[in-house]
Amino acid sequence: MAHADKPLEDVLPVLYLAIPNAKYSKKLGALSYMYQQHLITIFANGRIGMTYVKDRSEADQLVEEVRRLINRAIIYLKTHGKPSLEMIQAKKELTPVKIYELLPKTNCKMCREQSCFTFAAKLLNGEKTLQDCPPLESKEYSVCKFQIERMMSPIKLK
Repeated sequence: MAHADKPLEDVLPVLYLAIPNAKYSKKLGALSYMYQQHLITIFANGRIGMTYVKDRSEADQLVEEVRRLINRAIIYLKTHGKPSLEMIQAKKELTPVKIYELLPKTNCKMCREQSCFTFAAKLLNGEKTLQDCPPLESKEYSVCKFQIERMMSPIKLK
């Protein structure tokens, strides 16, 4: 467990829109996402929890990663303001079907999945990345790849 020096309520929607596999509940005041093998949960009150941390050194490194991420979200918030409810709702409504519609639909198994639909589901929950689909790297599908990236992560934190 770690604790930020101030509440993070306004930062959570920004992080939700920036982290592709994040789950966010305004009602619970919490955002969770997978980072490597760790489940990271950031609470509106500033608490930060992490799972499967092997030692103090790894904990310090993870806390530093989260701190940098939060700081980038704060900068985004100050320069762009709060994200619109429409952006948040669009991400909440993102489904494997919507992603599948933009995939090559070849079921080539180059991603090591049985079908493009299975890949879409695993992409949405963070088990796969866009780079795991070699056909998306081709020029033919570059627009589709860009659209999927924007749907999953509409905000880019620099």
